[in-house]
Amino acid sequence: MSTSKNRCYALHNPVKSFAHAEVQKAIRDGGLVRPDTCTIDGCSNLHPLAHHADYSKPLEVEWWCASCHAKFHKFVNNLQVTA
Repeated sequence: MSTSKNRCYALHNPVKSFAHAEVQKAIRDGGLVRPDTCTIDGCSNLHPLAHHADYSKPLEVEWWCASCHAKFHKFVNNLQVTA
């Protein structure tokens, strides 16, 4: 993501942006350890991403690969559309 897109995202999503930054700082400082693989049962994809269920708790994350993360959000979005 380009720097200008990052700034725009941060301006429009300050709580999410803060949570993302806190995760990055905690990883850098050793307070949070990113696992090698996705933590979804049955998935062994590498390079998991931090998923926040609650952005007000920035260091409480689940570690999901991009594929599992996208499937989860697609599922949730479909639930919201049909509700």
